[in-house]
Amino acid sequence: MKNVILSALALAVICITSVAQEHIGLGTGNYSGVNRLYLNPASNVYSPVTWDLTIVGFGVGAYNNYAFFENTNYFHIIANEDGFQKDIHTEANQTNAIQYDFYDDDKKKFAVGNAHVTFPSIMLQHNQHAFGFYVRTRSQVGFNKLNPDVGYHNLDELATADVLAIDKFSGGLLNWTEIGFNYAAPLLESSNDVISAGVTLKYNLGHDAVFAANRQDVVVSEIDDNEIEISAIDLSYGYTGNLERLSNNEDYDARIYGNGLGVDLGATWLIFDNGVPNENFKKSRCNPADKYRWKFGAALVDIGYIKFKDNAQKLQIKSDAITLINDSIYEQLESIEGFDRQASLDALGQSFASVNSDKFTMLTPAALTLTADRRIGNNFYINALVVRNIKLSSQQPARANLIALTPRFETGALGFAIPISVVNEQSFNIGASINIGPLTIGSDGITNFFGNKTIDDGSVYAALHINPSNLGFGCPAGSKGKRGGRRDGCPTFK
Repeated sequence: MKNVILSALALAVICITSVAQEHIGLGTGNYSGVNRLYLNPASNVYSPVTWDLTIVGFGVGAYNNYAFFENTNYFHIIANEDGFQKDIHTEANQTNAIQYDFYDDDKKKFAVGNAHVTFPSIMLQHNQHAFGFYVRTRSQVGFNKLNPDVGYHNLDELATADVLAIDKFSGGLLNWTEIGFNYAAPLLESSNDVISAGVTLKYNLGHDAVFAANRQDVVVSEIDDNEIEISAIDLSYGYTGNLERLSNNEDYDARIYGNGLGVDLGATWLIFDNGVPNENFKKSRCNPADKYRWKFGAALVDIGYIKFKDNAQKLQIKSDAITLINDSIYEQLESIEGFDRQASLDALGQSFASVNSDKFTMLTPAALTLTADRRIGNNFYINALVVRNIKLSSQQPARANLIALTPRFETGALGFAIPISVVNEQSFNIGASINIGPLTIGSDGITNFFGNKTIDDGSVYAALHINPSNLGFGCPAGSKGKRGGRRDGCPTFK
């Protein structure tokens, strides 16, 4: 059983490490279109463009303090044809495969990652009303605050009579597509500031889900080389059909196995130096004198659920008695279904006693986001971002906690940003993103592309989107709102 757990952990962490968190460079700029809505649904009120069409976008990455790649970089990993090998620290056994290993320390463990693909989506602004529509396929996997005892080396070095304590934990994986409808508008205005609110309603389509929740502390001890003793246990877990298909070496099936609803709620507070744009505001907002000095935001995002009713399994292993596990039996199992039956037999005395339901509900990875954006020159800004995971259920993938500070330069046609972030109070990253016309590319961990180093986190993202500014109808430096004797693409207000 120990070897089965170790193999599963190694595979899971390699997969997670090869899949980002908030893709900071995509969503913090004023010309980001629908990408701004993912952090706050009120972000596009007083946008500098009247419309923005996202053609396609994607982001992928991960953060963890469980495992790492050694002496490599992203380019080496992408070009790798020799696979991966656990570093056994002996020169005679080294190959061309990229080496990986596991941290051996007393820190709480976490492994979180996400990915998304944005399909054609649009943001519109009319007068002071902002609208948005987007379609995005997402993946989120995450476990936070795992007991250090579940570290690979603690399990690998477990010897006869050793005792291992495993605290309560929960987490999982969710793959889904969301269809979002956004609306935002000003609520309160004074002479120099305005408070706006926004909402995004979502229809969620579920593709895959896996969750595991250990609801009480467990003590594990090794009796001999083949037997492990587990104290009273209360473990609930579930999965949809693709986990079973993959365990049987069958092809992945991206069908929809569930559906649900979701909502994002947010507000922004803009402070202007020269008065709030209002019904008397007839000029283009491209004039530097009309840009905000401060912008604050707060939002609750990804409050939602997906109910999986097709091809789903939920199981529960709850026993007050001591359970003896024969390691050699589990090593011979070839599918997740075989594991289910054997674990149920060992803990409950019957092979199918653990089956709890043929459906279950997963919550989406909810978070609180806080932002502060300060203009420090005509086109220079500095942005502060805080994202905090909100755990609402044990059947929910964890989201990383993030603190980031991002200086940036932006115009409609050109921009760049340097995100500096800390994930889960442990992982420090320096990123970079650049916007040239309709193309934005970047990474929240740019240093991982160069040199030979230890890699345990990072991301890459890109988006192709068009709006009046990056098509050449926007505001050149020093513009007063006119170009070629005609209005540019920036909004006007009655």
